[in-house]
Amino acid sequence: MGKSGQTARLAVFAVDAARFAPNVVEQGKRMLLDQFACQIAGATLPWSRAYRDAMKSLVTGGEATVVYFGDALPLDQATFLNSAFGHANEFDDTHLASAMHPSAIVVPAVTAMAEARHLSGREALEAVIVGAEIMIRIAAAAAPNLHERGHYVPTSAGPFGAAAACSRLLGLDADGCLQAMGISGSHAGGLMEFSRAGGSVKRIHCAIPAAAGLRSAVMAMHGITGPSTVLEGDRGFFVVFAGTCDEGLLMDGLGEEFQLLRTSFKPFACNLSTHGAIEALARLRDEHRLQPDEIEAIEIGASGSAVRDMGAIVEPGDILGAQTSFAFGAAVAMLRGGNGPNDYHEADLHDPRFLAMARRVRMYVDPICDDERKRLKNRSGIVTVHTTDGRTLELRVQFPKGSPERPLTNDDLFAKFTDAVEPHLGPSRTAELADRIWTIDTLDDMASLLPLTQSLQPLPDIGELAI
Repeated sequence: MGKSGQTARLAVFAVDAARFAPNVVEQGKRMLLDQFACQIAGATLPWSRAYRDAMKSLVTGGEATVVYFGDALPLDQATFLNSAFGHANEFDDTHLASAMHPSAIVVPAVTAMAEARHLSGREALEAVIVGAEIMIRIAAAAAPNLHERGHYVPTSAGPFGAAAACSRLLGLDADGCLQAMGISGSHAGGLMEFSRAGGSVKRIHCAIPAAAGLRSAVMAMHGITGPSTVLEGDRGFFVVFAGTCDEGLLMDGLGEEFQLLRTSFKPFACNLSTHGAIEALARLRDEHRLQPDEIEAIEIGASGSAVRDMGAIVEPGDILGAQTSFAFGAAVAMLRGGNGPNDYHEADLHDPRFLAMARRVRMYVDPICDDERKRLKNRSGIVTVHTTDGRTLELRVQFPKGSPERPLTNDDLFAKFTDAVEPHLGPSRTAELADRIWTIDTLDDMASLLPLTQSLQPLPDIGELAI
């Protein structure tokens, strides 16, 4: 089957793939574990609670559970909220070559559908695997033009993967999945202007495709049809959104070589393009015991793409701006001592100490980083610190911690999960939830998993606080 059958071949893979290698199964579990950590930790953030209030104002009752709070909402609404929580704090996974955040899209859609239909954990896990693989391959085949044109990659390519995953869970055949993917193409979109001007709307840029993909699969189940050439047609996704398609990245090794194995898991709660530089600065800080008042200037070299996207904001107007700023991220590293999910504070945005430190950062395009971004698909960075006593300290990080070349171990991921979840659920429930996720392929009914994500004392709605 040639180019004209790209969408159809992906649909066949989505519903027919039956055997997955142990390392692929393990990676699927790692993605689930990491995403639930992000969802629970992100549920109580101000913008997450505002989105929850908005969704609850639209509907009442449903079959799917909202993590942390325990609300029962319709499938697409619960999917939307859980995805918004999972992408709420710049802490969720990233596939570097495609710039895709797969788990924040596919996990919420799959868990809502599997819970409502009382499907097994094994069925859910396999749906996560195929959905993530499909959206990663589509995004990688459209790279780098999709991102370079200003499209937010997860919102653009994500609906296809969520639709494929949910089609599998609904028991659709390959043609039904093809229709769902065709429908989902009409939901593709998303602009990256937030990288210039901030805005909490960025937090729903995975929720939009997650809910859209689920709805598309349900529509297909009810007989709605879509274009069977939604990806490859002359008015299809690749031509309109990217103007290019690397068919090798899209199709080669489909079902045998899994691109999701190269998904990165984050140790820092900030945009992954900043991680090489943030790690380099942190290592210099710790090795030389640098204090903030010793910093005369910080020079950060990164790829041209990273400097363009993450170098524009120096004095952010909101937390998103802080998490997508090299300069402010450096200030957080020096003044907070870390860049974890609890290290970014609203008050710091107006603190003269943070603003002064951010202004000491100079960005430039480093030729090595620029070459490696294109050739190795990494997020490298070089940092040079000039101290007030005349020292010049320099360090280059080629592959940040969490990259496929320096992956977080399972122990690292469990530690991240515990740190993120335990303050919300307590030690006992956190341990039980982690164990249930790690053995999800033995779970008979996904409906038994979601109650473990609920806090015993959830925060009230924002509206309730205002009364």
